[in-house]
Amino acid sequence: MSANSEMKTILDAVKQVLKDRGLSYRAVAENIDVSEQTVKRLFNGRGDVSLNRILKICDVVGIQFSDLMELVSRPSLESFTLSSEQEQYLLEHPDHQSYFRLLVEGMSPEDIESKKQISRTSTQTFLRDLEELGVIQRQPFDRCKLMHRGSWIFQAGSPLYKESMPKSFEKMVETFSNPTFKPTHGGLVSGSSKMTSETASKCEQELKALINESLQRGKRDRNIHSEHDLIDVEWVLGMIAPSKFQTEKEIRSSS
Repeated sequence: MSANSEMKTILDAVKQVLKDRGLSYRAVAENIDVSEQTVKRLFNGRGDVSLNRILKICDVVGIQFSDLMELVSRPSLESFTLSSEQEQYLLEHPDHQSYFRLLVEGMSPEDIESKKQISRTSTQTFLRDLEELGVIQRQPFDRCKLMHRGSWIFQAGSPLYKESMPKSFEKMVETFSNPTFKPTHGGLVSGSSKMTSETASKCEQELKALINESLQRGKRDRNIHSEHDLIDVEWVLGMIAPSKFQTEKEIRSSS
């Protein structure tokens, strides 16, 4: 990636953060002592886009530069899966699974220690075990590097898929069956259609892209918003092809 292309990517990420925070170019201009026109030129790639100015804008927005670069460096639709052996280990060690999930979500070992109130000894144990599992690489000062990039998804039929999906569906059905349930966002949608195998494959890819994009948006929000601004969101998406469900007409004809 060229220097100009990289800077454009950084500026695009800053613009997205501004949009998420509800901040205008004028607000930025007032806080870094330049005109609104100067800020507009900057985001259009025609102004002074020095690192010092980017750092000042980060201060205004309330995001660490390292968090901004994390948003830039991770493609939004990238995802990964683990092997059956790795999933089985995490299934049998739920604390390790939770710790690894927090790492994937972008938290550092230091952040996890502070927010989850775990000891340094526990941190070192988690990092050692996860490195032996082959999902991270330990680095000096209790830091680590993930061996995979993007969103963590479960392959159909994998150990964690078999464990989590029935519980997720059961919880979802129970929630939507409660007559007092009135969500601020969301709803339950289902449907069926006849289509070619090729079209079904395209729908499957689009569904995976939607899942990955949703996960990435959640990561971005956790990086740029405080904890009290966040809400818990759960969702289950899926499709079955060929469908094993009988239509009402098929049920009547087989009776």
